[in-house]
Amino acid sequence: MRMSIIALAIGMLGYIYHPAWSHEITTTGYQCASTPCGNTATGEDPQEVLLREARAEQNKIKSRGPDQVRWQIPIYSTSTKKSDLEMLITKSAEFSMRLAPAKAYLYFSLPSSNQAFKIGEPNATDSLCPKYNLQIVDASDKHAVVQKNCPRTQYRAGKFFSGVTYYLYDAPTATMREIWRASAVGSKDPLPLAEPVPSVKIIDNGYLFDWKGLHPGGSSTSSATIHNKYVRKTEHNKQILVCVDMKVQGGAVEDEICEGTTVPKAD
Repeated sequence: MRMSIIALAIGMLGYIYHPAWSHEITTTGYQCASTPCGNTATGEDPQEVLLREARAEQNKIKSRGPDQVRWQIPIYSTSTKKSDLEMLITKSAEFSMRLAPAKAYLYFSLPSSNQAFKIGEPNATDSLCPKYNLQIVDASDKHAVVQKNCPRTQYRAGKFFSGVTYYLYDAPTATMREIWRASAVGSKDPLPLAEPVPSVKIIDNGYLFDWKGLHPGGSSTSSATIHNKYVRKTEHNKQILVCVDMKVQGGAVEDEICEGTTVPKAD
């Protein structure tokens, strides 16, 4: 019952767990015909009452809910409230994420560190992804897999784009890498979601990313298999996270299957 109430509350705010959601629902579509409204004791629109109660429930989830339930609440680049741009990833480690939409900076914070990465170009002309949302799909005390959804946008006359990217953040090396991405360019193409949703397995000194499924590409899809390791390596007295394609005998470091870039750190 408790989970049903939480799901309902999140749904009221437009936060039903579906990666295709691209915007927040901040106003209701129904208004009373009279003022004050005769349907509630306070004279408020009943939809506004439900929205306020749902927001209160959401705030309770974000502050005291289980980690995996909290992850169901996306962060939207269109949000203006500071609290809506923050997410506590794992409570036990005080590991959190924060988006600064004006600069497209994504921050990951632990008690001992604070790292920022540039995940977009918010002021670019003809931006392919002017609005987006972020969602945690998997995490531990030292890593997070983040999904970024770019809903379909017409960035130029007759030119369309939508895309989905999965990032892996590794706290020990302060590195963020793209591990899966897909895009579509048709005016009616659906959001190119991953099936199944990518996740990683923690191994000694890094992560194993095994994924086999349909890789969407506009109106068609193709099957794909990824068998990559992301391992920590010391280079120039600094730890980095490198990709190794394990489908190649002996492992191939940073080959074409490791096409995902290392996300640049913010200035």
